[in-house]
Amino acid sequence: MNIALIGYGKMGKLVEQLAPAQGGAVRLKLDEFNNTHYEGITAENFRGIDVAIDFSIPGAALENIERISALGVNIVVGTTGWFEHLDKVRSIIEKNSTGLVWSPNFSIGVNAFFRLVSEAARLMANEPAYEAWAYEIHHSAKKDAPSGTLWKLVEEMKKAGYSANIDTSSSRAGASEMPLPLGFGVGSGTCALAQTAVINTKIKIALNRQMLGDIDLDLSAGDIRTWRNREDKSCGRNSGGEKLRCQSKDSIENISITILALDAVVL
Repeated sequence: MNIALIGYGKMGKLVEQLAPAQGGAVRLKLDEFNNTHYEGITAENFRGIDVAIDFSIPGAALENIERISALGVNIVVGTTGWFEHLDKVRSIIEKNSTGLVWSPNFSIGVNAFFRLVSEAARLMANEPAYEAWAYEIHHSAKKDAPSGTLWKLVEEMKKAGYSANIDTSSSRAGASEMPLPLGFGVGSGTCALAQTAVINTKIKIALNRQMLGDIDLDLSAGDIRTWRNREDKSCGRNSGGEKLRCQSKDSIENISITILALDAVVL
């Protein structure tokens, strides 16, 4: 599988590092030095490329998608902050008969967390005494705020039937003290959910840190594997059946979570 990297920052370099183990090889690298005005997206440069993986910036993602799709090349987009253009992107992909895979977060750990949050929202949907919040903190280089991951979490809560207001906020590393990122609260009682703390203040279940989405290595591997395992453009989800193991600091021990499908949407 021949890969073109669109954006050669932290994530692009990790994709390049991990690609050989997944049967891929990076044949083209475009960044702000050789693709400032999209001059690097040419038929000559993309000859023999099977898939382009975009980890660029929100402001460039739409143009990258349009130009690369016009060349007949399939795309995986890890960039966030462009989702308001989703309808236009869908029409572009359909027009050019190409494929595109996108997700707010390709991490296996985070996709498991989406499921946990959805179930918690379903359980709390009919508890009007509780209010909900969603807060995130990212590294200082993160471009979009709130991130696509946070909006996906809020979307999952609403889809699960939680119709009350959900306060959202975002911060960058060093800007403020970090509270628990997502939860429900009433009076002095709190039901807090986070990638590292689930259920309540007395029982905490922590996903194995190697599976968490704040480790970019996991995200990049999931990004490459999502495309490699994709059977055809018409399928809506990439079935996995992979097991993650949780570890408890209290009375709960060795809980296994099975991911039935990754929430990577295929256009």
